[in-house]
Amino acid sequence: VIRRGPALETLCALVKDTGADAVFWNRRYEPAIIARDARVKEALRSEGLTFESFNAALLNEPWTIRNKSGKPFQVFTPFWRHCMGLADPAEPLPSPRGLSAPGKWPKSLALEDLEFEPRINWTEGMHAAWQPGEAGAKERLRRFVGDAFGEYSGNRNRPDVEGTSRLSPHLHFGEISPRQVWHAIARAAAKGSSKLAGWRHSQFLAEVGWREFAHHLLFHFPS
Repeated sequence: VIRRGPALETLCALVKDTGADAVFWNRRYEPAIIARDARVKEALRSEGLTFESFNAALLNEPWTIRNKSGKPFQVFTPFWRHCMGLADPAEPLPSPRGLSAPGKWPKSLALEDLEFEPRINWTEGMHAAWQPGEAGAKERLRRFVGDAFGEYSGNRNRPDVEGTSRLSPHLHFGEISPRQVWHAIARAAAKGSSKLAGWRHSQFLAEVGWREFAHHLLFHFPS
């Protein structure tokens, strides 16, 4: 269901249209979005609805990582060293086998109504490099782990080879999670590939760590 409008009003209208008694979503960490979600939670609480948000975007949420003084880290290396000393992130659960749909499907905009496609076709290069969506994200991850991971440290700076993962937009839009990335590498390494030996201390995983650190700083030091 695609709706357009102010988040709270639009969500409340959808709750009414579906007869839903609970709302669930995945957390984000930008200050404006945290404030928006707080308003949404308060409104849902006042309506007597069940609600809960979850971590899907990070290996570790910002408030769970503290230095020995109990304060947020401000330097990457000790931050990531601390993270790597924690237990492995939980493996994602499998997709649900089925979801109950409302008796009457609510109204929805068509994707074309959002007018995302540019009138001038400058997106051919993007289409050549990426397949948007979960299927494209999983295929990109499979290819990277199988082909490029072992040479990532050197090839990531070479524009003449496909040396990077190209997972950034998939991670950004929630089409794949860093936990899926972590466990895909771990499973491949467990099969005995020499290219994946020492993967926990790899340059690529450190880059995943930099993404974590960026969210950490954004949450604790938004200004």
